[in-house]
Amino acid sequence: MHDTSTSLKYAHLERELRFLLPSPPRSVPVERTQRITDRYLPETGLRLRRVEEEGRPVVLKLGQKVRVDGSPRTVAHTTMYLRPAEYDTLLVLAADELAKTRHTVRLGGHRWAVDVFEGHLRGLVTAELDLGADGRRPDALGLDVLAEVTGDERFTGGALARTSPDALADLLAEHGLSAS
Repeated sequence: MHDTSTSLKYAHLERELRFLLPSPPRSVPVERTQRITDRYLPETGLRLRRVEEEGRPVVLKLGQKVRVDGSPRTVAHTTMYLRPAEYDTLLVLAADELAKTRHTVRLGGHRWAVDVFEGHLRGLVTAELDLGADGRRPDALGLDVLAEVTGDERFTGGALARTSPDALADLLAEHGLSAS
């Protein structure tokens, strides 16, 4: 068990729900779109992230998420922003990679992060909802969801980065979807 008392000193608490979607939401105004490349360092809880957004500087960061009290819903998230030379130094480390386009949308008074995965995860669409400081789940979600996957370890970023195309096909088939 990780000592969260130390982790919380510099961390931001996230209270999130994660959902599997049949497809990206249609007819929903998008507040912002980002292309994200994540590299999960094996045998660690570390993620190297590159975020690209039109008209903005590229954001490079090293992050760590640690579960609080073992709950998949609440994590302590620590982020360190990196200069390009620092990012490049870490980029040489072995890692499991995934790429996605994140669309931030607002529905029912809530801000959603809708991730459309690319490459070996093509066909997977998920949405995350940050519950904020109070952690209260909304009465209505406002999105067409197939399943809540908050507690399903197979839908964590690190696990997805290691997922083969065949395993993704099986995972999606469990929910009546096919990989495209």
